[in-house]
Amino acid sequence: KWFNATRSGVAPKSTARRITSIRGFARWAGAGLIIMDYKAPKPAPPNANPLPGGIADVNRMIDKSRTHVGAALVGLCGLAGLRVGEAVDLSPGDIDFPRSQITVRGKGDVTRVLAMSDALAGHLAPVFLHCLSSGSTRLIAMDERTARQLITTLGERAGITRRVASHDLRATFATALYMLTKDA
Repeated sequence: KWFNATRSGVAPKSTARRITSIRGFARWAGAGLIIMDYKAPKPAPPNANPLPGGIADVNRMIDKSRTHVGAALVGLCGLAGLRVGEAVDLSPGDIDFPRSQITVRGKGDVTRVLAMSDALAGHLAPVFLHCLSSGSTRLIAMDERTARQLITTLGERAGITRRVASHDLRATFATALYMLTKDA
């Protein structure tokens, strides 16, 4: 009864986590058969939304960053379409300034080579040079959780009216790219 009463207004992932917890407790309490047969509705996939102002919002977030690392992170996600995990895993060797390319290892350990815009190169250069001088092996020296929190904070600083999730930057890039190619 409690589960159904509290399900509305709860994120799909929270619902799935609650079901897993209840099943674990039921198994521990010896009442596993009661809940094991329950088939929960399939949660809707998360819905990434492009930022309302598009790439202009991404640029405002970059401008509000107090560090080169923050600007590079937002640039990689919003101007190149990288996932946060891909951005924080980049090393200086993955950046090829003469060819304006970034080599990214993504989901399933698939490697892809992306074009790097002049604007993104400008945001990456200070971080790249710092890595070379300090011997750092990672371009974005933070874990994924911290990077996601930074993106949300920069969205607030930029005055974006809704909460900005990291994947929203990727959706913004994809939408901008689609709009460019649609007219071509």
